[in-house]
Amino acid sequence: MRYFDTARIYAESESIMGKGLAGVREQVYIATKVADPRPDHTRESIEKSLEELQTDYVDCAQIHSPAIERVGFDGAMKIHEQLLKLKDEKMVRFIGLTTHVAFETVHRLIATGGFDQVLLAYGYFNRGLDTLLSHRNLQHRAMCMAKAHELGMATIAMKVMGAGVFSHNSSNL
Repeated sequence: MRYFDTARIYAESESIMGKGLAGVREQVYIATKVADPRPDHTRESIEKSLEELQTDYVDCAQIHSPAIERVGFDGAMKIHEQLLKLKDEKMVRFIGLTTHVAFETVHRLIATGGFDQVLLAYGYFNRGLDTLLSHRNLQHRAMCMAKAHELGMATIAMKVMGAGVFSHNSSNL
């Protein structure tokens, strides 16, 4: 296993990973997320992540789904502008996106060609974080996958085991 996905909003996840990956940093790929929807806080968010992860760069900084849902396409592109600056400074190698449900907006973001990676809710059950996905959302998710493939973007699936369905309701399945 070489891919490690975390975020500052995942409690102490970054600090645990920082300790656990000490000594093997160059052998792993670390992705973290910017969940703060305010572009002027992007640098601060990444700097704090680097501190917690005990590294001087992250392989991928992703604009997190809750931020995208809150600020939409235009706001996400402003965060992207800040991440480009951090990429130029070698604090970030790649720029990505995540979404549980905002597939229409994420499709527009992917289509800009300005992102290297996308992390999509795509699992055994057609669920986002905690809801079933609508037919329209499933269509936009398929469009995200197709556009990402067309552009040669890295694509990663999340919620592959049902977004908590097995852990919370396994006796009902």
